[in-house]
Amino acid sequence: MEKYSFEKKTLWVVLLTAVTMVVEIIFGLTTRSMALLADGIHMGSHVLAIGLSWLAYVIVRKVSKSKKFNGNSDKILSLSSYSMITDIATDTGIITKPFSYAPWN
Repeated sequence: MEKYSFEKKTLWVVLLTAVTMVVEIIFGLTTRSMALLADGIHMGSHVLAIGLSWLAYVIVRKVSKSKKFNGNSDKILSLSSYSMITDIATDTGIITKPFSYAPWN
């Protein structure tokens, strides 16, 4: 397997997610579907999170070729993973928090 194949695969996932997001937003607006619109907007956070992971792969590739950098480039990927999980956890908290005030609780 190529050394940087995960970078290419992650870029494909980012592009696929972004295209899906745009299509959902467009069809949500044209059909007046609140569900499609909301999911399309929500997909934006996934594009951001996965895009950060792709950016981390790019940075690691460039840093590993640099003679000036003598640190551990794997820490960049760990920080990217942490940011992605924080984004997903924030989405979950935003979505579930209103239900804690629901009248049936």
